[in-house]
Amino acid sequence: MPKNTPRLPAALDQPSVSNVDLLRANNQSAADIKRLLDLIDDHEFALLRGIGIGALANERSHGKGPPYQKTGRKIFYPLAEVRKFLTASTVHPVNAPTLIDGGPRRRRAGGAP
Repeated sequence: MPKNTPRLPAALDQPSVSNVDLLRANNQSAADIKRLLDLIDDHEFALLRGIGIGALANERSHGKGPPYQKTGRKIFYPLAEVRKFLTASTVHPVNAPTLIDGGPRRRRAGGAP
């Protein structure tokens, strides 16, 4: 090797990291950041509510749902806002009668009591 040829740093001489490893590290970093900032992403929020991503996007476009943060194309919901939203949508039944209280009973199919 000629004397004037620059050498690569030792770290670059080693085998390179695969794209899959980089993605895993990136996803791990994103998960750590979400945990530190108390955030959940739109997929987690949709799963929590039992609705699809499209329905969630539709709500956002109509100004419904909790406040969210957008970073590039990613949507994040602060956990504090999610808690407020879910608490605000809690339904408190008003003394609904039950079978134990002698309330209304279900009728069987076919009209039999």
